[in-house]
Amino acid sequence: MPLRHLRVLTLADTPARALSMKAVAEAAGGGGRYWFASAQEATVEQILTASIWCKAGSGERLALLSQEALAAAGREAKTDEGDH
Repeated sequence: MPLRHLRVLTLADTPARALSMKAVAEAAGGGGRYWFASAQEATVEQILTASIWCKAGSGERLALLSQEALAAAGREAKTDEGDH
């Protein structure tokens, strides 16, 4: 069974290094499952919902999760807590 939703996340020391690694992945035929960001930008507050990630094959910066998805996950977790 293929892993269609797998993302390979890579944190580099600097934004320039992240872009360099992205370019290497693209040149090697790496598709959109490879995402790159810099450790400088990947703070606890930003790692999931801020547009800090560069996906191989894309020129735009993306977030791993939308604010809506994160809020929905929080609501689901609260529902699960109520079941116990």
